[in-house]
Amino acid sequence: MKKIIIFGNNVFPFKIGGTEISIYEIILELLKKRGYEIYVFFSNVDSRHASSDRVFTGVHFLFNHRFKNILINKIARNIFTIINLLRTKPDVLLCFSFTDMSIHAILYSFLFKKRVITRTEGSDIHFFKSPFETFQKRFILRYSTRIICISKYHARILSFLNIKMQNKPLVLGNGSRFKVTQFSKKEDKVFEILFVGRLNQNKNVDTLVESIHLLFKKYNITSSDVKLKICGDGPLFTNLRNKVKQLNLQDSIQLLGNIKDYNTLFSLYKNADVFVLPSYYEGSPLVLFEALSFGCALICSRIPSLTNDLVERVNALFFNPYSKEDLADKVYNLISSRDLLNRIQKNNYEMSQKFTWNSIVNQIEKVFD
Repeated sequence: MKKIIIFGNNVFPFKIGGTEISIYEIILELLKKRGYEIYVFFSNVDSRHASSDRVFTGVHFLFNHRFKNILINKIARNIFTIINLLRTKPDVLLCFSFTDMSIHAILYSFLFKKRVITRTEGSDIHFFKSPFETFQKRFILRYSTRIICISKYHARILSFLNIKMQNKPLVLGNGSRFKVTQFSKKEDKVFEILFVGRLNQNKNVDTLVESIHLLFKKYNITSSDVKLKICGDGPLFTNLRNKVKQLNLQDSIQLLGNIKDYNTLFSLYKNADVFVLPSYYEGSPLVLFEALSFGCALICSRIPSLTNDLVERVNALFFNPYSKEDLADKVYNLISSRDLLNRIQKNNYEMSQKFTWNSIVNQIEKVFD
């Protein structure tokens, strides 16, 4: 039985953010295949508080003890990482972060001739905050057996870093946790727009709210024609709620908070005509792949990580993230042209069939050997 250790710099329980959901889905697929003994080590998870009812059968949480003091906590994490590596003696090391844990994984691979696979989420290769972090990330990129990128755009960024990697980066994308078996047109007279994500400055949701206000003023559209549903929580939740009230948009915009229930989120995606991603910068977000799986049309910021993998008027309409006017116009384009809307929706559902967690794990398995 092959032993796999998964390193992540993530929160617990799993179903919280894109990286956590990705790890969760990959573990599920590996468990289906059998033949694997899986260990997980998360830097900010105290294993003593990880209750067994939230842990998979056949998956072992490795010991980690968190301390309040930041320096002591970091020293302890390094010690526990080394101890856990030597105790478990993994055959494959799968890293979801560019941290000291990945450094230890690579040093272990030098000693015992094992494979280290590092998956970049995209945003982690955009920023090099200090000389040490630059060295750390370049070391991981140089000596990992294989780097997995979630988009062609991020693979291209790696090519500009002038690092001699062990192998060419593998582009796999993300999958969707939702099982949608067939595409169906959304015939409801109310035009539904959906946003799912964390409500912080980068996500630029205030521009989305302002664009709805502008849409009503500029075009002959009423609040009974268009509904915007915002799913997520974060530091800007209160500000957005106040802005909705200030613009008198309570009848057309719903702030739903963080939706944890699978069936509720499934229904929101299913009923949405359009999914809007207004971020200033992105990696290759999981919510995008989830929206594709439901055949949602996309309206996205015109930023390289999105324009590189999506085609204008085939998969998405793009807008200037600094322009609420441009976003309002793109929304109106889809409201006023059902043919364009339906064509993009169908294209996106068909595109989503290429991205399943099963096919992604099948590709990852090939790197194991």
